[in-house]
Amino acid sequence: MNQPLEHDPIFEIPNDCQREASFRGWSYMHIPIEPLVGGGFTCINPNTSTVACTACGLQADAARLNGTSPYDFHVQRSPGCLFFNPFRHESNRRQSFLYWSGYSGALDIDDLVAAGFYLTEFGQGNIQCFCCGISSSSLSQIVDIRQQHTQLSPHCVFIRNVLSQ
Repeated sequence: MNQPLEHDPIFEIPNDCQREASFRGWSYMHIPIEPLVGGGFTCINPNTSTVACTACGLQADAARLNGTSPYDFHVQRSPGCLFFNPFRHESNRRQSFLYWSGYSGALDIDDLVAAGFYLTEFGQGNIQCFCCGISSSSLSQIVDIRQQHTQLSPHCVFIRNVLSQ
């Protein structure tokens, strides 16, 4: 698996506008940037044709993709990249709880979403972190979801970054 880039706050994957802005001053005008941006890549050095995904660290020489779609290249080389995970967006995690009825004493949905969790099975109460994949179905036993997340998955980049803010 690729190593994340050094500046890797995974939960802050640049949006399309930010990725597009990274190509200002790029020397390779004959290579269209729209497919690179749509494929999750940013320009890491305007003087080379090397692009990278900030979520998974995958790098590619855009001049040597030889007709391969940057998106397809990214999916093939790094299928588990968080760029492709819809639950990296807080709004999508929140929407997963839309029809969750909860239970008496249930954890606050805002707390669950802020801790990186989304509801995995409608009506079942199973949650999972979009970043590290840790899951739980025993929500009634959890008092502090952030503390529990940290204890069960101390290497989760998302929860470490949340707690450091």
